[in-house]
Amino acid sequence: MNPLLKRNCLPLFEKIKVEHISPAIDEIINKNIISIKKIESDKKNPNWDNFVTPLEKCEEKLSRAWSQISHLNYVMNNEPQEKYTMKTLLKLQNTILLLGKMKLFIRNLYF
Repeated sequence: MNPLLKRNCLPLFEKIKVEHISPAIDEIINKNIISIKKIESDKKNPNWDNFVTPLEKCEEKLSRAWSQISHLNYVMNNEPQEKYTMKTLLKLQNTILLLGKMKLFIRNLYF
């Protein structure tokens, strides 16, 4: 299993390799988008339980993985690590742009 995806223990820094970065973030982003589309399709009025809590869970998964990647980039920065980190950062930025266009956020956060 990808060590960046383990959430029931302390970070496994000694097991994380650069080739784990992109697949982990891709998996988290894809699962988060599925979760967000599910939230978006809910016809109930948004509340803490059906809107905020699921979004917080999505953010926590991504934040946990990204914080490990970011930490390793600071303490062990090398060319392959930096390349994977920057590639992944671009994916995150594109995902944020995509989420900003989703009706869920436009309807519930901006008005």
